[in-house]
Amino acid sequence: MSEELDEIQGIFFEECAEGLAVAEQGLSAMAAGDVSKEVIAGVFRAVHSIKGGSGAFGHEALRAFSHCFENVLDEVRAERIPATPGVTKVMLTAFDILTDHVGAAQGTCALPNDAAVLAALEEILANKGVADAGAPATPAVEAAPEPAAPVADEFGFTPVTAPVEEIDPFGFEPVEVSLDLEPAAPAPWIVHFAPSRAALANGAEPLLSVREVERLGGTIVGVDSSALPPLRELDPEESYLVWIISVPGTIEESAIAECFDFVAPDSRVEITRAEPAPSVVAAPAPAPAPAPEPEPEPEPVAAAPTLTLVEKTPAAAAPTAAPTPAAPPEPRPMDPVQQTIRVDLTKLDMLLNLVGELVIRGSILSDRLSPADQERVELPELARLTREIQDNVMSLRAQPIRQAFSRVPRMLRDLGAETGKQVVLEISGETTEVDKGVIEKIGDPLTHMIRNAMDHGIEKPADRIAAGKSPEGQITLSAEQKGARIFVRVSDDGKGIDRVRVKAKAIEKGIIPADAVLSDEEIDQLICAPGFSTAETISSISGRGVGMDVVRSNVEALGGRVDITSTPGQGTCFTMILPLTLAILDGMIVRLAGQRFVLPLANVIETVRPEPGQVRAMTPTSEVIELRGAYLPVKRLTDLFGFAPETRRIPEESLVIIVESETAGNVGIMVDTIDDRREVVIKSLEQNLHPIRGLGGATILGDGSIALILDIDALVATHGQVNSKFPLKGLAA
Repeated sequence: MSEELDEIQGIFFEECAEGLAVAEQGLSAMAAGDVSKEVIAGVFRAVHSIKGGSGAFGHEALRAFSHCFENVLDEVRAERIPATPGVTKVMLTAFDILTDHVGAAQGTCALPNDAAVLAALEEILANKGVADAGAPATPAVEAAPEPAAPVADEFGFTPVTAPVEEIDPFGFEPVEVSLDLEPAAPAPWIVHFAPSRAALANGAEPLLSVREVERLGGTIVGVDSSALPPLRELDPEESYLVWIISVPGTIEESAIAECFDFVAPDSRVEITRAEPAPSVVAAPAPAPAPAPEPEPEPEPVAAAPTLTLVEKTPAAAAPTAAPTPAAPPEPRPMDPVQQTIRVDLTKLDMLLNLVGELVIRGSILSDRLSPADQERVELPELARLTREIQDNVMSLRAQPIRQAFSRVPRMLRDLGAETGKQVVLEISGETTEVDKGVIEKIGDPLTHMIRNAMDHGIEKPADRIAAGKSPEGQITLSAEQKGARIFVRVSDDGKGIDRVRVKAKAIEKGIIPADAVLSDEEIDQLICAPGFSTAETISSISGRGVGMDVVRSNVEALGGRVDITSTPGQGTCFTMILPLTLAILDGMIVRLAGQRFVLPLANVIETVRPEPGQVRAMTPTSEVIELRGAYLPVKRLTDLFGFAPETRRIPEESLVIIVESETAGNVGIMVDTIDDRREVVIKSLEQNLHPIRGLGGATILGDGSIALILDIDALVATHGQVNSKFPLKGLAA
């Protein structure tokens, strides 16, 4: 039983993480000025779910804090408290404390001190969000006016204001009667409960909440079935009924609300006070006073006609003596319920590995069977089914990169407050889908790049004005898919990289020798060296020289790379080039000096067999190919990988594959031959060897041999050899 409870509690903490992400995104939107009902309702639902689960598992500190936070959100959602910047700022601070409370419940951090934030939330509730609470905006009870001083009338008599003994003309003496009246009982609560479609999903029973209210003394006074359609149009999974429940007024509203904690958030739950019956409301009327009638006895709550007065906007028509049924609720469109199931990521990884093994076995069959035998055993059909399985498995792991981007706006606001800099953030491509493993590992690199742009890139407002720029800097965060790669960019319009200072710092720290001759690109890459920093003092933002080193190491561990471009005085752009998937890709098997390599098919445009004179040498180390009146640079992989000179072929005996790259445009790659087109399973070099620039990993071919996967963008941007310390000889098939 304990293991089952731990498993259920683990699911609760996963839901907490999802809820915190939704709440952070919504609060960031509110801070940016989006205070729409949808945004506020999303934050409310997230905090409400966390509160409900925390109470079920006994996390009392988390439940108490989230309950207070939820109360403020509920008032803001109902527009009884305006979502001003001050209120939003307090809620952002409350979100940080809520995150710490969740961590404390998980045992990953200490219990936070929430007294100050709780006091701020209670003050918002008490003052309805008004900062200056010296006097309430609308006093609950008006003070009775003081009696005016007695004034003599026209005959000179002054009225007596002191109580005097009255004498009845019929000779009856006044009798003093003392009435000891008890205070009137508070008006009962009226609850309107309309379960949503989601409240009925997965066998849920919303009537359990009704029974909880009945245990508090509530009574069902009616069920509104006006929205019930004809039988032919009835949807058995839809909810059409509205329960109307009367609860004694002595019950706390919070106790009634807790009965609906585990109901779907989009269900309708309205708790209002029943207004007094029209017959007992004193109102001035011009008609003559009627003859006194005996006061009617109080009727039972169930028969009272006050149910028509529980609407939040009462009708203007005069009430009638006969009870009228409550107006049916306006039908609203229900969100489609998506059936989901939580799956452990290790199980998905295992499934992905099995699909990879299936691809390898398909390659083995393709190598060993003749074309006729392949048709006989329906190998092409097997390959098609394998590809569909692979695509579906990959879609299970694909998630929008928005999850990684959602933390950036909040981070920039905090950094702006700390540094005194003004920044405008522009985000694009946040719906780009990436493998979940990639999203989990780019969080830290993204954080460090944003902090670097804010601290080192963007200037102070006064410095920007002096440079002829707007006082507000701009940071652009974008993501896009190109072929089998994802490009994540963080760019700023700041001062750019001071290459002279960077090189001097690198020499000072011993990262490069004093006589090193480096290109601008190589100097830019120095900022990613371990321990490198140009900050004069260590601050909470930068100065220890670990940030950009984390960026490069994490990205290279994913099989990607970091490109840096900078223009002094105009800004810097960091680009993380990451694999779209960490598992399988379509590749072209090419042969080079007796060895086989895999060239990603997504980069290939066309293949050309050069004619004599079509490939020309421009310098001793560079060649171009003339193609339809244009000249494209040509890269010989034998030179880039440091193969022996005798393996070099003349162009007419080779093939030139025109590939598309991000950094150099269209480039020709010269290879010996093309063997086949094949799906290959990517195996990481990081886990088995070390990152090698120009190689995106390795794979196992159908005959059991190893082939290295080429990284086209890194190859065409490389000057000289890719890695002269680790020649690729000895890996021949």
